[in-house]
Amino acid sequence: MVEMWGQLIIPALELLAVAAIGLWTYRKRPNLPRQPRPFGWPNEAAKAAAACGLQVVETWPTLLARAGPVEVRIGESESSDREVQVAIAAPELSEMRIHRRETVHPYQYSWAPENATGDAQFDSAFFIEGPPALVLAVLDARTRTVLLWLSTRSRLALSLGEVRAEMPPRDLSSTLPYLLEIGGRLAQPLDLARCLAENAHRDPEAGVRLQNLTVLARELPGSPATLEALRAACSDPSPEVRLRAAQELGDELQRAARQAIAEIQSRLPGASPGQLSLAGTEAGQLSLAQIEEGQLSLVPEKAGRLSLPPEGPG
Repeated sequence: MVEMWGQLIIPALELLAVAAIGLWTYRKRPNLPRQPRPFGWPNEAAKAAAACGLQVVETWPTLLARAGPVEVRIGESESSDREVQVAIAAPELSEMRIHRRETVHPYQYSWAPENATGDAQFDSAFFIEGPPALVLAVLDARTRTVLLWLSTRSRLALSLGEVRAEMPPRDLSSTLPYLLEIGGRLAQPLDLARCLAENAHRDPEAGVRLQNLTVLARELPGSPATLEALRAACSDPSPEVRLRAAQELGDELQRAARQAIAEIQSRLPGASPGQLSLAGTEAGQLSLAQIEEGQLSLVPEKAGRLSLPPEGPG
């Protein structure tokens, strides 16, 4: 019995001794000075908010301000004692995530499909995740330009429905107007078809126009904006964009040709159902201009066969 109690008491005494030494060491540790917090950030935040015409709602522990639908929070950075963080709510974009590539570990989002806008400079700078149509609709030329500029002056990210930028307090006055511009753009209701169609037509980068056109045709094939964008893309300066438009319009051309044949057949005396067809060409090879300009004519000697008129000299 004595041996059993000895086996239990000795380990307990050892644990108490270790705990006592740890407590003594903790009490004797040097009093390390705390890192100074960002000097004067509340004053810098208040001045920047006033210069931008924001309505200040709270001033401490974070500055909360609003400008129309845009809500801004300015406070101490969670990752640096010498910086402040500006956060702007973007709840409509909760499915999107944008980070600077140098801040993302190669395997951090390896499970997530990455998106590309078609803008080589922007795609090389940012990791982008989210539904392709939403990503492309949001990231128009102006938004990409402002995000690139902001990323050179702050640690910028979009995730969990919020745009965040961390920077020294002295940079607040120069960056806040552009952060508010981004917030205003992201707060607007999105018409995906309209935004994609506009980007496919107006974006200065051919790769972006191609990406928007491809996603528009794939995800919104029945939208009037899609057909209008495809027709406009047939005259795009980029041959890759024109080729994509021609490929996507193939089915549309075939449907238009079949409809034209059916209408002509209904007006042709003595023509039996199915007798009319396109002679000398495949329906998918017709250009949109040929169908729209009515360059389909009836060839009487071929008993109701439908053909393109021969090209005249010159």
